[in-house]
Amino acid sequence: RGAASHLLSLINDVLDMTFFRFLKTLAASAGQGLNARALAKQSGVTAMTAGNWIQKLKSQQIIQLIQPVPQPENHRHIRRPKLLFTDTGFAAYLLDVSSYDIHSSPYRDALLENAFAIELMKRFSPYDNAEFFYYQDTNHIAVDLICELSGTFTPIAVATDEASLLKKIRYIQEVPWLSPWRARLK
Repeated sequence: RGAASHLLSLINDVLDMTFFRFLKTLAASAGQGLNARALAKQSGVTAMTAGNWIQKLKSQQIIQLIQPVPQPENHRHIRRPKLLFTDTGFAAYLLDVSSYDIHSSPYRDALLENAFAIELMKRFSPYDNAEFFYYQDTNHIAVDLICELSGTFTPIAVATDEASLLKKIRYIQEVPWLSPWRARLK
């Protein structure tokens, strides 16, 4: 009985370490399109396990997935959902980023985008008709967040410096679907 208990304890420890490694890999993907197969490979689990863990984390509201804005089938845009952690502090913890070294962290922009998007979504959660999307095409033209509220689509850019913000604003102006939506909403 003692050996079986010890073996179960070791198995649980290995599973806990594997899940923690998966969480760290997931946190490194915050603010990006979710690629479950790549995450599985990077964290050393099967794609099925990664998918199950992602669904469990989503159902427990640890992560949230934002869908890409609907596009015609022939349009060359990214179709995978964008991953956000509902608690940006938890994502920063998993990435070993403290408030003291956030400015030099390679995850700074992703964590800022994650925090901004989650807070904005919380702010608009009382409005049942508010929906959030994102856009990225195969040419890397991207819009961080798109809020649809009462038929109005608002593109949102998040950046940590002026040069990045201006670049993202130029991207918004290049998005092909923005013009048809503006015309449709007038």
